[in-house]
Amino acid sequence: MDTSGVLPVKAVEVMRSGCAVCPIPALSSLNSKRAGWDGIALESFSDVPGVSIPDHDHPTHFLNLLTHGNIKAQWTTEGKSRSADNGPGTIYGLARPLVSSWSWNRGSSRVRLRTPRT
Repeated sequence: MDTSGVLPVKAVEVMRSGCAVCPIPALSSLNSKRAGWDGIALESFSDVPGVSIPDHDHPTHFLNLLTHGNIKAQWTTEGKSRSADNGPGTIYGLARPLVSSWSWNRGSSRVRLRTPRT
């Protein structure tokens, strides 16, 4: 596999004000940091509270799988706001580059995956 031009992926982060941050206000219960994977990061979060995540950039492709909890999600991407009731099995997929903001109203658990930026 040609990895020229691929930036390393260490964690499932987004960019806010030019800094890499974890947008989830909780510690991951499982992550791939020590797995030695080249270019992919996976994190699992349990009992994430309801939250509002302000505008942030997704510099890489991003998948989020809701594994537990029923939530009302609201998000804005490309200047369009949307909302939906989501339950376990819901997958959000975001292609890079993308600016978005998110919120959900109650606790949930989720698995997040980030792939490399080329």
